[in-house]
Amino acid sequence: MKNSSQRTKRILTLSLSINLIFFFFFSYIVYKKGGSSYLIKRTKSIFIGNNKSASASKSNSPLNRQSPSYYHKKSHFELLPDTEREIIFLGDSITDWCRWSELFQNLNIKNRGIGGDRTDDVLLRLDEIISSSPDKIFIMIGINDLSQGVDVPDIVRNYKKIIQIISDKSPGTKIYIQSLLPVNRQLLAKFYPKSKITGENIRRLNNFLVDLSSEYQLDYINLYALFKGDEDQLDEKFTYDGLHLRGEGYLIWKSFIEQDVLN
Repeated sequence: MKNSSQRTKRILTLSLSINLIFFFFFSYIVYKKGGSSYLIKRTKSIFIGNNKSASASKSNSPLNRQSPSYYHKKSHFELLPDTEREIIFLGDSITDWCRWSELFQNLNIKNRGIGGDRTDDVLLRLDEIISSSPDKIFIMIGINDLSQGVDVPDIVRNYKKIIQIISDKSPGTKIYIQSLLPVNRQLLAKFYPKSKITGENIRRLNNFLVDLSSEYQLDYINLYALFKGDEDQLDEKFTYDGLHLRGEGYLIWKSFIEQDVLN
């Protein structure tokens, strides 16, 4: 029992000695770096840095993937059989809310729009889009990015990734870039008061998309000019909420791109 007690004392003494060595070593490092002022500054730096990192991660996370409907639709698309010579309409709710195959009376046309999608959401589900090596893909995406305050250059970077992935994995697919539509400011403010969409950032993104289409030698479809009314706004006759199109609007859209879709 005596030997056991002595062994315990030796272990405690050794542990205390090691802790004291680390304490004096740490104190010496802090002293050499500037003492307590350095320690306070370093602590603040770590705390602020972690907050910024968490904030950036939150702001950059694709919000649509928090919605069960995103996963429901994504899983549905993944289980649908691929067919030959598919024509894909890819985008968000503005694409999703149209019955494209019925509108064109063509079963080869597939709707791959998901309401609420941003460009980074599209990137996550792009493998399914190109699994059939479609003949054509008509892309309209980005309005939800703008609504949630994503910077235009970040949206353009995602567009480049989308184009590059399609070109690399399905080189026979012809890509069409469709402009964003104008919005109606009064109706938008009424139905989506938290939206950060402005006519200016829509036009700015569309200008980038023109350049992007030229850079990659893609067809650019200027739907903005087609639906632009007074003061660069979406005419009320085409919309209920200032953002989405009524049926009449889709008929005009269909007529405008019909030759591109069917030829």
